[in-house]
Amino acid sequence: MKYLKLNMTDDQFIDRLKESIELNHPFSFTRFGDGEIYYINNNMPANVVDRYIRTIYGYDDVEEGRSDILNVINKALGETDVIGLMGPNNSISRKIHYSKRLWSINSKYVDFLREGRELLVADNMVVRSKQLGNIHNFRDIIMGRGVAIISPHVRLHKKNNIQRLLGVNMSFIETPMGMTLKDRTRILLEFDKIKEPISIYGCANMGKDFAVHLKDRGKIALDFGATLDAWAGLMTKRWFFPGKSQNYCVI
Repeated sequence: MKYLKLNMTDDQFIDRLKESIELNHPFSFTRFGDGEIYYINNNMPANVVDRYIRTIYGYDDVEEGRSDILNVINKALGETDVIGLMGPNNSISRKIHYSKRLWSINSKYVDFLREGRELLVADNMVVRSKQLGNIHNFRDIIMGRGVAIISPHVRLHKKNNIQRLLGVNMSFIETPMGMTLKDRTRILLEFDKIKEPISIYGCANMGKDFAVHLKDRGKIALDFGATLDAWAGLMTKRWFFPGKSQNYCVI
């Protein structure tokens, strides 16, 4: 089986992002990790199926739930400008015994979904790099442009004075932790109200295609994943703890 490989360095991705911000050109970046790949390969452990599809998303029919979530993932894979995958050589990969089967995707599967669209693949850890994950450095990259945050942790972001730290106009859309299809319908309508040119979000599987929808509304949209947890002061990854390699992300 042939797997997707990275074809952008972190610097190339950040240059592409800066260009989009400078020109106010719509752009979408979506990250895919082992959770999304479990859905694609349909090999999710039974205990995870029960926790996520039944308990969190409220489905009685597991296959119906998987189908709905996979449709969201497939839209993101097929239409996002840049796909983010765990690279084999970043500092985290070297600590977790990286495997293409767990962290990459069958290239034929993606080629079918993209229908000839350009395929750009960056390291999904780029959003936890010092350039983007450190909020003070991110402030320099956004060049004074306004930012919308879409996250379950909006209250904590406000408590951490993110608007003051970024020094730009901001808006916030709070999403539920276990977002359902009904929740998605409401949230997508709220996207029409966003005035800021840049949107960043971390909304798990049911929000995986948000970058595509936001780009369709003329936004620069970035799937920041757990970086937004760190900006909320939450240690959801072990690398965020004091003394660990990505602690600079934490506010």
